[in-house]
Amino acid sequence: MARRHLTDSGLHATSDRGDRGNHRGSDRGSDRAGDGTRVRVYGADAKLVDTKIVDGKIPEDYSVALAAALARETAARRALERELANTKAALERARQQALHDAVTGLPNRTMFLERLDHGLRQARRHRWTLAVLFIDLDGFKQINDTHGHEIGDEVLVSVGKCLQSAVRGEDTICRYGGDEFACLMLDVDTSNDVAVFAAGLVKRIATTCDLAEHVPNVSASIGVALYPDHGATSDTLLRRADAAMYQAKGSASRVMFYEAECAD
Repeated sequence: MARRHLTDSGLHATSDRGDRGNHRGSDRGSDRAGDGTRVRVYGADAKLVDTKIVDGKIPEDYSVALAAALARETAARRALERELANTKAALERARQQALHDAVTGLPNRTMFLERLDHGLRQARRHRWTLAVLFIDLDGFKQINDTHGHEIGDEVLVSVGKCLQSAVRGEDTICRYGGDEFACLMLDVDTSNDVAVFAAGLVKRIATTCDLAEHVPNVSASIGVALYPDHGATSDTLLRRADAAMYQAKGSASRVMFYEAECAD
């Protein structure tokens, strides 16, 4: 006796005699199931059960059960897809939080160091000059002490926006920590270009940052170290830009390039 199995592509006959059954005429290789043909379908309990074709159709109870099983499978697949999408979004949020400053939204020290290391590899390969600028806000502690940390955070956000709007797309501004920011400039032409840019940052911070009326304008001091003139590693460049920044605090321009006389 032939049996037919319901699969994704329809009903398929099987024979109780295995492969020894004879096929005649137009029935040879046919998938079509006639009345009385026994078929195996999934019942309500998701187990295979035997039934017969009646009027060319599977009995309604089994058809409904099959439709319900397919609906459950589709719903489960969609739920899994949503869960995967949510997991991916959560991982991306975690990555963003790990690489960005919570107050300003700028890249944080971790991301800056990654970009600096990558920039140094590029500079060695292409023989670029690369600049690291260390930027310190003068008098920021007094603002925090006088007006509170909430106003201090507003100052940091405002300064961050000023700095971000000044750099090229390939360069990086980060909040390095506390009241310190850092800037990475890739493929600079001359040290004079860096000096002009740094002087512009000092002016921008002092005159264009959008601060509350009762908060005095902030000023900044900037130290600069160049690759390869002042160092070949990220640690050396950052340390020497920081040393130059402390020298800049006593200068009229508030900008200083690293020199051997700077404390290193």
